[in-house]
Amino acid sequence: MDSIADGVKGRFSNPFWGSYIFSFTAYNWDMAVFVFSGNETASSRIENVQRVIEIEGLCKITLIPLVFSVSVLFLTPILMWAVDFYNNLINIKRLKSLEKQNLDQLSTWKNRFQLTRSLLQELEDNAANAMQNNAYSKQNYEKTYKITEILKQDRNEIFLEKLRDYKVQR
Repeated sequence: MDSIADGVKGRFSNPFWGSYIFSFTAYNWDMAVFVFSGNETASSRIENVQRVIEIEGLCKITLIPLVFSVSVLFLTPILMWAVDFYNNLINIKRLKSLEKQNLDQLSTWKNRFQLTRSLLQELEDNAANAMQNNAYSKQNYEKTYKITEILKQDRNEIFLEKLRDYKVQR
């Protein structure tokens, strides 16, 4: 019994026999249903199948499924190649799209970096100018303070001279 089961498994696992049995069953489905079900006895079912074979011919019943199975065996690798080719095209298109997105992001980051760099340079320049202005303002303040002190002294001297003159005149 195990040898029969192994033989059937071997037939179905072989690509040719598996596709032939599938094609034969699909093409002659009405005969298969009649053989495996029905109210008649097994011998009457076998006689009816023999009559169908005589009417339609053994070649038609076996050759058409054979042509289908051979076609499937030859077309399957071609279809698999076509599917792989199509998948590769889709993957290439997806990768190009991702590459474009990455380049766009890189360009955006580059622009942001350049903008940040220019703003930083502007801040550095402003800080340097402020330091120069602060030093300039400090020098001006010192000069102004000196001038103010000189003017105060001059004013005091003038006031004292006028006061002396006034006292002398009196």
